[in-house]
Amino acid sequence: MNNCRLEEIKVDESNPYNEDLLGRKIPGDILLQLVKSFSEGFVMALNGKWGSGKTTFVKMWQQQMKNEGYETIYYNSWENDYISDPLIGLIAEFKKKTQTGGENRIEKFTNVVRKISFSMVPSLLALMVKHYTGIPLEDLDKVIKDGSKEAMDLLNKSVDNYIKQQESITEFKKALSEYVNDISPNKPLIFIIDELDRCKPDFAVKTLERIKHLFTVKNVVFVLAIDHEQLCHSVRGYYGSDRIAADDYLRRFIDYQFDLPTGDSDKLIEKVFERFEFAKTIVSDNPENSDYAYYKHFVWLLYTIRRLSIRELEKWMLYTRLIINHVGHLRISPETLTFLVFLRFFETEFYNHYIISEISDESVLEFFAQNFSAAFFDTGTYSANYTYTVIAELIRLKYWDNLDAFNERILNKEGDFQIRIPEAINKVWLRDSFHKIRSITTLYNVINCIGDIIISDDL
Repeated sequence: MNNCRLEEIKVDESNPYNEDLLGRKIPGDILLQLVKSFSEGFVMALNGKWGSGKTTFVKMWQQQMKNEGYETIYYNSWENDYISDPLIGLIAEFKKKTQTGGENRIEKFTNVVRKISFSMVPSLLALMVKHYTGIPLEDLDKVIKDGSKEAMDLLNKSVDNYIKQQESITEFKKALSEYVNDISPNKPLIFIIDELDRCKPDFAVKTLERIKHLFTVKNVVFVLAIDHEQLCHSVRGYYGSDRIAADDYLRRFIDYQFDLPTGDSDKLIEKVFERFEFAKTIVSDNPENSDYAYYKHFVWLLYTIRRLSIRELEKWMLYTRLIINHVGHLRISPETLTFLVFLRFFETEFYNHYIISEISDESVLEFFAQNFSAAFFDTGTYSANYTYTVIAELIRLKYWDNLDAFNERILNKEGDFQIRIPEAINKVWLRDSFHKIRSITTLYNVINCIGDIIISDDL
């Protein structure tokens, strides 16, 4: 096992989706058609949760667009959020596209930006800007009536500065349009901004504002690869209030949002299993072994039920592989170990109560019944054996050193349950699982091993 993550996919220039695990050429084609349909330019958000493979996808799509004859820019905003103002980074990326003879064009709009001030200090200016955007006139009248000659002079100066700012912004956009037309005369320029949702809130919001007020010009398509939910948190953080309507705020900047499909989960899980060499760990070295196949299906069920990201799947499988290697001798099924790691990462509250036995047997059963779909308990599939083994072992682990207590509280001598079984759980299968499980080692040893290995949530 050489690597704790999937290898970064190298994009084939002639066939960008050649190494694609998730079947994302279709969304790539959809976005291409969208650009063709609105070729004059727009701002689009490509939405996907953290770790869902957005960066890999946009790099594949960028190559696809290059092959279609589009000029493209890829900009990782998170790697540049140390810059004092995102405007610097955005202009620098445009400058990189400068071709022979285009230096004068970029120098022109670079010079114009020096005239634009983004922090005009006098508070009267803020009132004027609000006035120009619709604030009632009486608010401005009050300032004038209450002000001295100095205040009036400051007001006049602020008005003049505001007008100059508007003229400078218009001049900047004109110069930028001419520059874009020079480097991409027949098709829009594609500017991809990645990882914006991971930036500091002020940098993320300023980037949106700079794009909106300065860079939304004809023939430029901005593609923002974001986690919409996390970017909403950034907006609220910037304004210091959870009451901010972040969705409405983002709609001011984004013309169209495309949700990235999750893709082919079977291929992804197969690739992760190959990377972490599960075929050498689960029962047999033969990957065609039925136990291996059903174990893989058990993982697939949890992955799809929880809707994990690629990064979450990698983290879960990495630590599962390490723990199975470390405690496989403790006579507990790999499925239960896998499920315990799953709980540790994705159902932390339940896990923390379970490991210190602050949870009843009925609560364990209710947890399964309420949080997992019917497919998890489907006795028409062989994989249900693993589901019921996990349930039985989790309860049996609680009584590892006290078989009498287990018999008193769970199953009596006649084999009848002493606890209430939720309707979703098949009593016959659960009873059989209790009878079939091997003697259980200490929960203390198992939990300690998990705790020893899982030292970081940040894979």
